[in-house]
Amino acid sequence: MADDLRKTKAQLVEELNRLRALLKNSDDSAVFSDSCERLTDVCDSSDAELRQIHELYRMVIENAQGVPYRWKYDSNVYEFMGNGCVAIFGVTPAEMNVGLFRKLVKEKVIADPSISMSFSEYAQAFRDGKLKQFRADYLVITPQGAKKWVSDCSLPTFDAATGRISGSIGILYDITERKLVEQALHQSLDKFESVIKNTPLVAIQGFDRLGVIQHWNPASEVLYGFSAADAIGKKLQDLIMADEASRAEFEEKLKEIYETGRAITPQEWFVQNQKGEARWVYSSTFPILKNGSVDEIFCMDVDITDRKRAEERIEKINAGFLRFAADPVKNIQTLTELAGEILSADFAVYNRLEKDALFSMGTWNTPDDYQKRVKAEGHVCCDVIQKASSQCVLISNLLESRYAQSDVNVRKYDIRTYAGHVVKCGESAIGALSAVYRKDFTPSEKDFKVLGILSSAIGIEEDRLKAQGLLYLLGTAVEQAMDGIAVVDLEGNIQFANQSWALMHGFEKSAELTGHSIRAFHTKEQMQQEVNPFNQVVINMGSHTGEMGHSRADGVMFPTLMTSTLLKNESGEPMGILGIARDLSDLKQVEHQLKHSYAHDNLTGLPNRALFMDRLQQMLLRFKRHPEDTFAVLNIDLDRFKIINDSLGHLIGDQILIQFSERLKGMLRSMDTFARLGGDEFAILIAEPQDISHANLFAQRILENLKKPFTVLQHNLRITASIGIVCGGRHYSSPDEILRDADAALNEAKKKGRNSIVVFDEEMRTLAVRTMLLEQDLRQAIENDELFPVYQPIISIQDGRIHGMEALMRWRHPKRGILYPAEFLPLAEDTGLIISMDSWMLRAACLQAKRWQQMKSGERPLFININLSPRRAAQPGLLFEIEEILTQTGLDANSVVLEFTESALSDNPESVGRQMNRINALGVHLVIDDFGTGYSSLERLLSYPIEGVKIAGAFMPFLGKETRQGKLVPTILGMARAMGLNVTAEGVETESQLTFLKEMGCDYIQGFYLSKYLFPEEATALLYRDERW
Repeated sequence: MADDLRKTKAQLVEELNRLRALLKNSDDSAVFSDSCERLTDVCDSSDAELRQIHELYRMVIENAQGVPYRWKYDSNVYEFMGNGCVAIFGVTPAEMNVGLFRKLVKEKVIADPSISMSFSEYAQAFRDGKLKQFRADYLVITPQGAKKWVSDCSLPTFDAATGRISGSIGILYDITERKLVEQALHQSLDKFESVIKNTPLVAIQGFDRLGVIQHWNPASEVLYGFSAADAIGKKLQDLIMADEASRAEFEEKLKEIYETGRAITPQEWFVQNQKGEARWVYSSTFPILKNGSVDEIFCMDVDITDRKRAEERIEKINAGFLRFAADPVKNIQTLTELAGEILSADFAVYNRLEKDALFSMGTWNTPDDYQKRVKAEGHVCCDVIQKASSQCVLISNLLESRYAQSDVNVRKYDIRTYAGHVVKCGESAIGALSAVYRKDFTPSEKDFKVLGILSSAIGIEEDRLKAQGLLYLLGTAVEQAMDGIAVVDLEGNIQFANQSWALMHGFEKSAELTGHSIRAFHTKEQMQQEVNPFNQVVINMGSHTGEMGHSRADGVMFPTLMTSTLLKNESGEPMGILGIARDLSDLKQVEHQLKHSYAHDNLTGLPNRALFMDRLQQMLLRFKRHPEDTFAVLNIDLDRFKIINDSLGHLIGDQILIQFSERLKGMLRSMDTFARLGGDEFAILIAEPQDISHANLFAQRILENLKKPFTVLQHNLRITASIGIVCGGRHYSSPDEILRDADAALNEAKKKGRNSIVVFDEEMRTLAVRTMLLEQDLRQAIENDELFPVYQPIISIQDGRIHGMEALMRWRHPKRGILYPAEFLPLAEDTGLIISMDSWMLRAACLQAKRWQQMKSGERPLFININLSPRRAAQPGLLFEIEEILTQTGLDANSVVLEFTESALSDNPESVGRQMNRINALGVHLVIDDFGTGYSSLERLLSYPIEGVKIAGAFMPFLGKETRQGKLVPTILGMARAMGLNVTAEGVETESQLTFLKEMGCDYIQGFYLSKYLFPEEATALLYRDERW
């Protein structure tokens, strides 16, 4: 394969030499010759294994136009500098270095005036890869004292291994002449005043501060096509500027001249003539002063259109060759671009034929909507490929040929002339290089030869890429393999090793291993006990796999999974062994970590619930064998820890948990077990306490320890804990029972006001059993439809009519009869059953309200009030459930009033607030239930979309009395009116209470004085009677 690669390289060099000879006598001979030399060098250097490129690149330097150079950043040296260095800088290439260059440069200017960066920022941006090209002008003073201006145009080069920018390659040009022209244009106006009208090559205009033309010389008429009569009196910017942006920029320049009284820097302008044709002019604009003020402005324009086009063409061609050096991967694209540039085509394409489709592998100047994959049949390129002629194919009058019908691109892009040449890879025609023209055009014989040479170059490049691709795939597969790969001879000497093998064994480069014996990676004992027997199996069986210990360069041992295969020559005789080693260190470490993680908490490193329960089980078994070996369990919960998490964030909360763990670990014996069960809940297994008082004393020491504040991120935080204690005994048969009772004791400690210790006793056991049975009954009640709603009317004080109904839940217990909410809702809240119960209640109440509205059709809508538990209020699925129920029942959202308690807002203020806003957006009304019994701030309440409040019935007995409770109701009523909230008074049981509330302006009332709680049929009958109070 390497021989084939050398042949293709030689062919490419030969073809490029023909190109240089062909263009020897052309007008652009220096440019083309230089470009061909570079192409020869780059194509030859694109495969580093074949030859060194140093001398060939020096040929480019010696014959290049301008001064080509290559600058390597890490060593800060010029790797080469062209011979033109003597003519420009007065020093030889050998004498030139980076330090001398910087010393000779006296002034540095960014070539593109639109760039607003400083020169150092511009240079750094190029080195950081933020710019594709670097262009600058330098004022140079040579060692001989000569002043020269030099233009620098360069592109980045990349490190083949890392893909990062490693330097730059560019060309330096002597632009002193151009700078002298620029300086000449800035000379005094007196020198040019006498020749304005007689200057045939310089278009001169004079105009006022607004750009209105006062003078228009004959050269201006020739350049722009407007006569003096047509131009004078009009604004110059409106007459010749090509776009609005140019007009605005020109007016800014005028303003600058009038404000400063100084000429602006000469610049190139893109303009248009009377026919709308684009032109480039080099323009110098300067003021004429009179009595120290700007009297008139003159502009001198030189037509540089031809020069610009030639520069652009040469720059594109040179840039193409520079791209060969900077990025050889894009050679095909660059060759296609060169074809378009050299043949002056409208656009150029290299199409590769694959099955029945053409794929554009290289394009130049193609239209934006040009399709890069087209059907091959009927396409002009397809015919060129199938003919496989060694001659170029020229087709004129394409619009009148059969291709106008079979090739969609012909009419779509108005193609009139086609020039193409087949591209061959070896002996196979694989594609076509095409130059396309939208005009009648006949390329020269020289153009045809160039097209043929470039087509051959593409074919050679395709061949090279194919061969290189196979080598690359093989090399990449081996080098990038995660496993270490090595080949040893039968004596055990390494012939090859990839980078993974080297790194695995502590070497930086794989080349260091060549010639080493595999004995370097194994101890003497390993060689005898593992390696030699292993290799003998490979020789006998052909392959073998197994675990084997290896040694790194520093002597550290590590485990590997070794797979070895016997290598044979063409005669079938053994010649070596291919070994593939996979480092098992990480796997073994992961196994160890998994075992540890399975049994430990990730945050604190303490044993987790699983390990704690295992040790508790072991302790229980030990106690049954040896009753004298007592034990105790402490269940610990940090008080109000959730507030810290919600207010200061989980980061601080986590640090507190870590510090808490560290404090308690220092209080324990090695025989005790301290575990984190989850969240802020911990447990301690105390082995062999003297008695229960010993465990209680230890718990008190914990609370005493917590009096010292925790310092986290400049926060000094004090926390307390609630502790439940249970002692082991014969009545326990499982760790779950022990932890259950410890949890029950913990709950009692919380009820005592937190920062408390409670020891589990028989009374708590009885209560726990009763609660467990009630929970089971409640779960059964949900499944057996034992829950049912009752309703209490809400009366409008204004007209005495029923404004709505409040739905409340009852439980028809099969043994205990009807139970009220206070008997089962707290348990439902603790166990999470409240979620499904609230959902059931919401659906039942909405369905009943819809029936009542249908019964009272035509009257004002009846509202249905439904209570939501604090836990349900924070559930993320509540909004979607409400929408679903409203849709299924057909009830208008405006008829639903949801009642929240203040605790629902204080427990989860942010999540509940977001939930309220979304629900209110549906049209559902929101009120606060039992207002005045909670601890919510008024500021927080005002931030929610609350429409009303319900005064708790506990305040009703105090109405009209000179007590704090009696004064609170009028205060609430006044505050509600001020905030625009309606007020409902609950628990009204006497006429005097009703009278007082009417006088105070309460909106709605409900209570036993008006109506008891009603079964659905009773509430229906009441609504039907339409009673008034």
